[in-house]
Order: sequence, then C-alpha cells, then structure tokens
Amino acid sequence: MSMDRRWLGAVVFALAICVAAAHADTVHLKNGSKLEGKIKSETDAVVEIETAFGVQKLARADVVKIERGVTAIEQLALDRKALAASDVAGRVALWRRAGELKQKKVREELEREILALDPQQADVHRARGNVLCDGKFVTPADKDRLEREAREAQMLAQGLVPYQGGFVTPEDKAKYEAGFVKRGDRWMKEDEAKLLDGLVKAQDGSWIKREDAALATTRKAAEAAVERSVFLATRDHAAAYSDVSEAFAGKLADTMEKGFKRFAKEFAVDDGLAWFGPQRVDLVVFRTRPDYERFCDWIGANTRAGAQWAERAKKVAGVYLFETWPIATTYVGNRGEDMAIAHCCNMLGHVLLNRYRFQDNGIPPFFDEAFAALTEFDLTGRNAFFNVGAGRYERHIEDTERAFFEDGKWIEPLRDGFRSRSDTPMDQVVRREHVTLSQMDVAKGMALYQYWRATEPPRMKQFFDALRQAWPGGNPPPTQPGVFNACQKAFNVACQKDMQVVDEDLRAWVMKKAD
Repeated sequence: MSMDRRWLGAVVFALAICVAAAHADTVHLKNGSKLEGKIKSETDAVVEIETAFGVQKLARADVVKIERGVTAIEQLALDRKALAASDVAGRVALWRRAGELKQKKVREELEREILALDPQQADVHRARGNVLCDGKFVTPADKDRLEREAREAQMLAQGLVPYQGGFVTPEDKAKYEAGFVKRGDRWMKEDEAKLLDGLVKAQDGSWIKREDAALATTRKAAEAAVERSVFLATRDHAAAYSDVSEAFAGKLADTMEKGFKRFAKEFAVDDGLAWFGPQRVDLVVFRTRPDYERFCDWIGANTRAGAQWAERAKKVAGVYLFETWPIATTYVGNRGEDMAIAHCCNMLGHVLLNRYRFQDNGIPPFFDEAFAALTEFDLTGRNAFFNVGAGRYERHIEDTERAFFEDGKWIEPLRDGFRSRSDTPMDQVVRREHVTLSQMDVAKGMALYQYWRATEPPRMKQFFDALRQAWPGGNPPPTQPGVFNACQKAFNVACQKDMQVVDEDLRAWVMKKAD
C-alpha cells in the first residue's frame, strides 16, 4: 500500500469516528430545542439525560420524542474494537480522542499498544515527557545518565580520574587530597588561597569576607563604648552603627550609600570596594557625647591615630579617619538626628576624597573642605556644618553665621561677594590653612565643583588626578610653594587655563546663573 493510500485510510477512519461520536441520544422538546447526551432514566413523569453540561431533568410532558444513539465514550469503545491488529495510525487517533474525553485508562492502554507496534512513535513519547537521545526516545533522567556515562568514558579514555564531581589528572587529584588548591597555574595551601580571595578567619575558625570581619570588630567596639547592643545597617559600601534606633541606622546607611555611589560615578571609579581598601566605610553615631568620647579612645588605641589624636577628637563634635580604614563617628546629643546625619555626610566627603586622592598625603584645605560641604549639600539639600574656624578643629555654625549656608542658600551671598570683589582670589585661597579659611572660601570651592559639573563633568576627576601627579609628596602645609605649584599645574592640565583665568570663568558662570 502506498503512503498516500495509508494516509487517506487514516483520514477516512477519523471521519468515521467523528460521525459515530455524534450518534448520542437526542431528546426533542415541544419548544423546538433538543438536547444530546445519554438517557440515564425514564419515568412517566421525568426523563433524565446526561449531557456535556451535567444531568438534566426534563418533564415528560415537554418531550416530543427521543432518538436513541451512543455516547462518545461508547463510540470510542466500538471504534477500538473495530481496529485492525496492526493499525498504528488508527490507535493514535483514538489515543488523542481518549485524551479529549478524559479516559485515562483507555489512553494508557492505547499508548502501550502503540509503542508495542511502533516503539519510537514520536507523539506518544513527547506526551509522556520523553526526549530524543542519539535518535531514540528516552526519559530525561535516562538522557542525563547516558550523556554522563558517555562523558565519563571520554574522560577516562584521556587518562583523567573522577574527583568531587569532576575529572582531573591523577597528579592533580593527589594535590587536592593533600590539601592544596590551584589558583591559575600555581598550587597553594587552602588558607593562603582564602586570604588571596579576600577572606579572613573568624574567631570560630570559619572564613568570612574581610569587610564582614571589620563589621564585627567595629560593632564590638561600639557596643563596648555604650555597654549595650547597637543597631547595624549594612549596604554595599557603607555600614552604619548606632544605639539610637534601627530606623536611624538604616537611614544613615542609605544616605551614605547614596553618597558613595555618587562619588564613584563622578570620579569614574569601580563601583566595588577594591579602590577603597577594600572595606566598607564605617559610620558610628551615638546618642550621647560620653559614649562618643569612649569610642574615640578606642579608635586612638587601635589605629595609627594614637592617644593624642583621641584627646583632641573628644573635644569636637565628630571625627573621621581614612587610614587605617575609613571610619567616622559623631553623636546626636541635643542637635537632633537629622543634624547628626548631616554631620556624617560632611565627614563622608572628607573620607571619600582623601581615600581617592592622596591616601596619606593630604589635600589642600580649600579643596578638601569645599568637597565635604558639597557632599553634605548634595545629600541633604543644606549645610549644617562649617568645619573650619579660627583656632577650632570643627564647630557647628554659630547663629550669626547660619544664614550663609542654611537651607542651601550659600550661592546668593557668594554672588554678592563676587559682585563686590570681596572674595579671596583663587591663587590666595589655595594657600590657606583650615583655620584661616572663611565661609566665602568654602562656598567658592563648592561653586567651582558645580561649575565643572555643569560645563565639563570630567574636570573634577582630571583635576585631582593631575594634582596627585604634581604633588610634592608627604603632607606639606598649603603655604609651601610646592603645594601652590601643584595646584597651578592641576588647573593647567585639567582646564588648559591658569588658576587666575579659571577664577574669572567661575565668577562669570556664577553671575550668569543669577541673571
């Protein structure tokens, strides 16, 4: 028999099944409608018929006549009996219809008959969830097993041996079993490899990330200062510790993380911690000043800062370090929580810029203080702290000075100073110490950074990269000629202009913004 005749026979058989399936009982009603299904029972009063929508009860008086037939399920059984012993196509058609009629047992019986006649019948195998493997249908589990066995045979043929779910050379297996691990082409002990991966061993003997170990150290010190538990909120680059509240620690950590990411974008540094240590910046805020002072003692005793630094730190409202690791601490006191967060924003600016720029070499105060103030302004919309002043390491703005920076209005008094030429020229302000910088100087530096952001965003990074290259070395005072020369060269490299010309460009830009 040709393929065309076999196909035609299957179509005719399928059509015959469809016609036969329609031969069910039909009840004709007086209203002209009719119901098809299977008569379940009849009495002189009621006729019950099972339809596709369930059993319907009809009043005998409404029935005109009943035409007897067979149900789809009965027809399925009749058609199955009529199948030839070798008819695969007919069985596949019935198998599909059994599925539509939800005849699970009949469908399973037909599957077995089909596969007995055609062991690789694709439709039945796919319905069972089987897949092809080397031209044959098998279960997914069998496919995985066969592929695994083939791979194992291939590896063994290459002289490799199994080890911890993979295959290695016999020599490598001996190394692994002796406690060695491989990094690139070099074998080393596991402890050395973990240190290379940035892990450290905790007190319980487990290996943890170095930055997570630092979390435990700082938290333990903070809790020792207040003699109770502190809240800890960690983000990718910042960790906030506080005895104030969990919500406060979370808000502080979110604000610091925002500042970190802004800096990383502006200075085009990797968003990870590698350039930073690698370690998160720690922000520790206490509720009371005595707890803050005890923590300053701990920093002095456990870093390169020393006891003398701790004594000075205890006399001010907050301190920061960027070596040995980046850390800042302050207290809330009667200033309020928002003020404490603003203080941390200011200190974060110092930490970020110093960590990026010079590590241990310092930064001219004009650029350092202005960047810290701008960081606080960026993150809070105002400036609560003015970190310089005659003979003082750090202080809160006095009431008589508050208007200059409060509510983000520092640009207006700076503009007035530019109009009257009462601002200090750039070539003088870069020479000033922290204690001689004025608020006008800091505002001028903030405006310079904003000017670069608005006109040439890469300028800030270019300036500090050039400053690093030209720096005379060490931590010289800004009055040293080498510092001034480094600043002049950085302006020339980054802006292609002398410092004095940049000063005039800045003045023109600020005045234009006022118009």
